[in-house]
Amino acid sequence: MLSLEEGSVNQAQVPDESGNEFNAYTLNGDHHELIVALLRMVEEGADGHSLPDEELLARLRTHIHRGVGTLAVRAKSPADVARLAVAA
Repeated sequence: MLSLEEGSVNQAQVPDESGNEFNAYTLNGDHHELIVALLRMVEEGADGHSLPDEELLARLRTHIHRGVGTLAVRAKSPADVARLAVAA
C-alpha cells in the first residue's frame, strides 16, 4: 500500500526474483479483488488504457519490492511499525 500511495511504477524494471515465489492468497487473503482494483487504478490511471495481466503482475512485483524498501527505511523499531499502522 505504501508503494501504491507513491504512484505508478510505470515501466520500472522488475527486480530479480529467481527462486522466490508466493501465492496470491497468502499475500492478499480475502482482499485480492480490492488489491487488484487499487493496482489498476494506480497503474492504468484515468486515461482508460488497460494493461495486460502479465504487465500488471510485473508492476505488482515492482510495487512489492518498492514497498519493502520503503518499510526498511521507515521502520527501524517496533514503535515505528506501530506509528505506521496508526497513520494508515
